Formats: sequence, structure tokens, C-alpha cells
Amino acid sequence: MARRRLVDFPKVEVVRGAIPDAIPDREYDLVVASEILYYLDGPRLAETLDVLHSLTRPGTRVVAVHWRPAGPERPFTAAEVHGLVRRQGWLSPMLSAPTDDYLLDVLERR
Repeated sequence: MARRRLVDFPKVEVVRGAIPDAIPDREYDLVVASEILYYLDGPRLAETLDVLHSLTRPGTRVVAVHWRPAGPERPFTAAEVHGLVRRQGWLSPMLSAPTDDYLLDVLERR
């Protein structure tokens, strides 16, 4: 469905697979992590952040947005994931726009 909806956007590629293994090996100028990072266990989350670090360049924007309520299927809460992302030494916070329902952070690769 995503591929059909994005057919008119030739610079957008839809990739299906488990992260971080399915992340294509190329340089990115924008990374959007929406409703995904809190589903990873500790080692996979750390590995995903390491992969994103290696595939970005200074100025790359990283957008993280996650639903606040905890869920038994998620090893982490939104607050825990966003705290970890904000503590990455390779990222600088640009914008934080939390609501009662979700956390939203925009960071930039140093």
C-alpha cells in the first residue's frame, strides 16, 4: 500500500524488513523513526542507533515520534527511547514538541 501511495515520489523508497539489518547502506539526509524504536530490545536499539550514526552526515535531521502510553509488547516507553536518542553524542536537539499523547523530537547530526 505504501509503494502504491508513493509512486509519484521517485526519490522515496519503501523498504520492508527488520531494523537495523534492512536499512539500506547509503547516506541519508532525513531519518524518521515513528512508532518503531520502542519495539526494539536493548541491543537492537543500540545497534540501530549505531547504524543510523554511520549512515548520516552532519546536518542530517532525525525525527523521533512515539506514543506515550506504555504497552506490554514494547520493551521501552516513549520517554525511555527519546531520552536515549537525546543522549546520543552525535545528535544535537533542534526541537521538542511533546503532547499528552506522544513525544516528538527533531535532532540534527553533528
